[in-house]
Amino acid sequence: MSSEQVDEYLHALEEPRRSALATLRRTILGVAPDAERVICYKRTKSSLHFPVDAPFPRTIVRKLIDVRLTEVE
Repeated sequence: MSSEQVDEYLHALEEPRRSALATLRRTILGVAPDAERVICYKRTKSSLHFPVDAPFPRTIVRKLIDVRLTEVE
């Protein structure tokens, strides 16, 4: 998925969902700039879910990404 496609997807969302996901995206790309961009509507037991009015703190997101990158490497 291209950056432009993600931009289009985010642009179509209503607030506060748009801002929450845009912040999450910036955090992820700050830690893993080469991360594959994917948007998935499927909910699974292993995926993380958070309310848009109480997103994960950036420090937790960074730690989760670091752990996942270590697993992949």
